[in-house]
Amino acid sequence: MNVMWLFSSLAHAHGVPVVLVIYDTANSDTATLCKDVIDQNSDMSCDLSDEAETGWDGTNPSLSSYDVVLHMTGTTGGDMPAAGQSALVSFVQNGGGYIHFEYAADEYDSGNYSSMRDLILFDTGTAHSGSLTWTEVSAQAGHRVLYNVGTSFSFNTEGTETTAHSFSTDPVTVLMTDSNGADAVAIRELGTGRVVGFNTAGNAGSLSVLADANVEQIIIDAILWAGACDEDVDGHRSYVCYGLDCDDNDASVYWGATELCNSIDDDCDLQTDESATDASTWYSDDDGDGYGDVYSYERACSQPSGFVENYDDCDDGDATIYPGADEYCDTEDDDCDNAVDESGAVDAQTWFLDSDSDSHGDASQPLDGECTLPSGYSEFDDDCDDSDPDIYPGATEVPYDSVDQDCDGSDLCDVDKDGFDAEVSDGPDCNDQDPYVHPNAIEIWYDGVDQDCDQASDNDAEQDGFDSKTYGGTDCDDADDAKYPGAPDDPYDGVIHDCDETDEFDGDADGHKSDQHGGDDCDDASSDIHPGATEFWYDGVDQDCDQASDYDADRDLYDSKSYDGLDCDDGRAEINPGAEEIWGDGIDQDCDGLDVQPEAEDTEAPVDTGKVKEDTELTSPRPTTTEQGRCAHSLGGAWLLALLILRVTVRG
Repeated sequence: MNVMWLFSSLAHAHGVPVVLVIYDTANSDTATLCKDVIDQNSDMSCDLSDEAETGWDGTNPSLSSYDVVLHMTGTTGGDMPAAGQSALVSFVQNGGGYIHFEYAADEYDSGNYSSMRDLILFDTGTAHSGSLTWTEVSAQAGHRVLYNVGTSFSFNTEGTETTAHSFSTDPVTVLMTDSNGADAVAIRELGTGRVVGFNTAGNAGSLSVLADANVEQIIIDAILWAGACDEDVDGHRSYVCYGLDCDDNDASVYWGATELCNSIDDDCDLQTDESATDASTWYSDDDGDGYGDVYSYERACSQPSGFVENYDDCDDGDATIYPGADEYCDTEDDDCDNAVDESGAVDAQTWFLDSDSDSHGDASQPLDGECTLPSGYSEFDDDCDDSDPDIYPGATEVPYDSVDQDCDGSDLCDVDKDGFDAEVSDGPDCNDQDPYVHPNAIEIWYDGVDQDCDQASDNDAEQDGFDSKTYGGTDCDDADDAKYPGAPDDPYDGVIHDCDETDEFDGDADGHKSDQHGGDDCDDASSDIHPGATEFWYDGVDQDCDQASDYDADRDLYDSKSYDGLDCDDGRAEINPGAEEIWGDGIDQDCDGLDVQPEAEDTEAPVDTGKVKEDTELTSPRPTTTEQGRCAHSLGGAWLLALLILRVTVRG
C-alpha cells in the first residue's frame, strides 16, 4: 500500500482533517500508517490508536483533538469496549466524521458493536472474495466522495454482499454499488457529523486492498467529506461540501449572516458591505466648517464627499459658526451653545465674583462678556476664600486653626520659629512652644523629655527597642545594642546577650541543657534530639537519648537481623532467639528457622517450614507500651522481661 501517497495528498488539501486510525490488528496496512505520514509529511497530523479496537475505550487517545476516525477493520474479530462505542457515537453527533469498512457490519451481526448501530451503514450478507467492481449510482454522480474516481473501478478484495441499513431518520444514501448487486459505498449525515461506509474489508492484508489507487483516492475524499465541511463550526457547510458558506475559515461568514462594514461578503451574496447593519450615518456640511446639518444625512460604510459624522452645526450656511468657535459680542451664537454673547467672549473684559463683599474676588469665578463692573464682582482675583469676609490678602493670621486668613498660602504653624511645623498642624514639631524641641534637636536621655520628637522611649539609649532595667525596662545593658531580650546568643560562652540566663547551656533551644553542662541533652546541636523526642528506628541516631540500641525496635534486647542482629522479626517482642517456641503455629518464635517439634524417637532433623517471618520495616516511632506488652501473658513474655531487666542493669 502506498500509505505515504494517501496521506500526503490529504496533507496538501484545503482544510485537511486530523485523522485517528483505530485498528483491529497491527498489520502492514495499519501499524505503519500514521508513522509513515508523520515521518515523511511534517505538515500532516495523523495518529494510530494506542490500542486495537478491543482495548480502545474513548480515552486512549481521546477524540477531542481529531476531526475524522478511520475504523480500520478486516482481519480479526472482537468487540470494542462500551465506553469506546459511546465515544464514537457522541463524536459523530457533535460534528465528527467516522469511516468504517464491511467488517463492522459482520461484527454487529455477531453481537458486537451493540451501541454503534447508528454508525454502521450496512447489514451483512453473503461473503465474497476476489475481483470486485464498484459503480457509481447515477443520481450521485459528482458527489464529493466520488469527486476523484471514475464512474466505476475494479480491485481485489474480500467482504460480504452488504445492503444499506434502513434508519427511521437520517437515512443512508448509497453512492456506489458493486458487481454483485450489493451496496458498496454509502454515506449518512448524523447530528452535525458524517459517516461513510465501504463494503470491503479495510486491512485484509492478504489482498492489499488499500494498495489500489482508486481505493486510496476514495478514502481520501471520504475523509475530506466527513471532516472538512464546517471548518469554522458556524453550522454552515462550505462550498466544497455543497454548502453555502463562502468562507469556511470564518465563523461569522455564511449565507444569511449579518452584513457588516468590513470589506467582507459576510452574507455570501457576492456583494460587499451592502446594507450593512453597522453602517454609519453621515451629515451634509455645506459650509465646509467640519460640522454637519442634523436634517440632511445618508447612511454608508465610508464617508461620502461633502458629509461629516456629526450633526452639531447650528448654522450650516456660515463657516464661522460651529461648536467650539470663538464667541464675540456680536449678538450671534457663534459657538452653537444656545447662548448669545455669554461669559467667555473673546472681546469681553473679565470680572471676578466677590460673594463675601471684602473687595477681593474669586479667581475661579470669572465673568466674561461685560464691559463694566457688574454688581457683586471685583477687579481683583486674589481672595482665597470668597465665602468668608475675614479672609483676604492682609487679614490677621490665627495660628493652628487650619485657616489661611491672610491668603499667603499657609496657616501659621511654626510659632517657636524653629523651622518645624507643630504636630497639631500635621508637622513634626512635638512642642511648638519650645525652640529647643524639634526633630533635629539633640536628645538628652533619661530626662523624660523627647527633645528630637522621634516618639521613641527616652529610657532606651541604644534604641534597641527595650528600655533600661534601671528605668523599669527589661534591657540588661542599655549601653550595648547587642544585648537585649531575644538577641542572638552564643551558648556556652559565658556572655548573656538575650538577657535570659536560663538558655545559656541549651544551644538548640529544645528545652534541654547539654549533657556536657549538667543537662540531659545528648546532642545539643539538634533540636530533634533530646529526652522525650520521637525515636526513628534503624537510622543510627539516638533521638530520645535513652542510649538503647537503635536497631531493636521491639525492645526485646535483640537487634534486628536486617542490621547484623539476631532478631528475625523486630516488629514483635515475643519473637527473638530467646523466646519460647510454640510448635506448629506457623510462627518461628525463637528465630531458629524451625516450627515443628521433633518426635522423641525420631532421629531425623526438624523440618524447616519456610515460614520464618522477615523483619517488619519500621520507620515510625517506637511501639507504644500496649504494643510492647502483648507477650506479657506468655512464658516467652516472662522470660523476655527477665532478660530486659538484666540488660538494663548491665547497661546502667
